Amino acid sequence: MPFRVTDSLMSARLVQQLGLARQKQAAAQEQISSGKRINRPSDDPVGAEKVMNIRISQAALAQFKKAITQADEKLRVGDSALESYEQLLDRAGALLAQGLSDFATPEARQALAVEIEGLRESALHLAQLKHGDEFIFGGTRQDQPPFDSSGTPAATPSTEQLLQIEAEAPPVITGVRAEEVFSDGNGTVFAALASAATALRGTGNPTTDRATLEAMMGRLNDLGSRARSARVRLGVALEHVEAVGARLDADNLVLEEVAQQAESADVAQAAVKLAEASNVIDAIAQTARFRRNSLIDILG
Repeated sequence: MPFRVTDSLMSARLVQQLGLARQKQAAAQEQISSGKRINRPSDDPVGAEKVMNIRISQAALAQFKKAITQADEKLRVGDSALESYEQLLDRAGALLAQGLSDFATPEARQALAVEIEGLRESALHLAQLKHGDEFIFGGTRQDQPPFDSSGTPAATPSTEQLLQIEAEAPPVITGVRAEEVFSDGNGTVFAALASAATALRGTGNPTTDRATLEAMMGRLNDLGSRARSARVRLGVALEHVEAVGARLDADNLVLEEVAQQAESADVAQAAVKLAEASNVIDAIAQTARFRRNSLIDILG
């Protein structure tokens, strides 16, 4: 018995073909407008999972980059502060040398004492310097400044502040502790400068005052060496931070390229598919007209 294609069967087939064509048309239009081949997991489950894993890796890199930026800023501020501190110590040493000169008058020594006291206040300001909410030289002790307004060291011990800037690698220092640069085995730089100012003004014992100034000059030289050593450590840490940052940028670029390859649409190919789907829809419309049916009749 010959098979007869009924109108209802033909209509059902046209509806099915029209639905598929519209889906392809919508998908092609979405790819062209978004520029992406994968706009939802159902578009390509395997590819979508690959892209998702890449984005997770990029998010982890972004967190490390944030830490790198934080470390870079603190290291640079710390280095700048130490540079100012070195210059301050050099100036203080030069003033003490003038005070030790046999040609320095009592009036000149008084003026030198005033400037030394000003340098002491500047040194104290540097020691208490903050970057954002953190003390640059506070280390892990961030609830109080390294020294109070009188120059007395904080009672709470401090350790180096470390920051993790990459996975599976040792953390890096983000600064040096105040105890390392503003103090030595004999006390603080503030006490040394105060003693120098007192000796310049004179205690009534010129021999003792001279011995004090000579001893303080030696102390300032030692503290200057400490500051220079600290700057070297910060410089090494800064170079490492910059190198890691550059490497993470390169890694992120590679990941982004892989993600783009996985999810980006071939716009030219999508345009071809859009045209093909549109042609199918037009063909169905023509078929419907030929059969004296409208698309509404078919869909109904």
